Amino acid sequence: MIINKLYKIVEEKGPVCVGLDTSIDYIPYEFLKDIRMNIMHYLNLIKE
Repeated sequence: MIINKLYKIVEEKGPVCVGLDTSIDYIPYEFLKDIRMNIMHYLNLIKE
């Protein structure tokens, strides 16, 4: 299960805090060039 994978990663790397900013101002400029594709990329990076 994915939760088991998450627990294992937290054990290896330490606690994690993840939040999704609702303001476009917080998204790095380079991600704004092609907003639709890059928002998905940004969210996937956070997930990892």
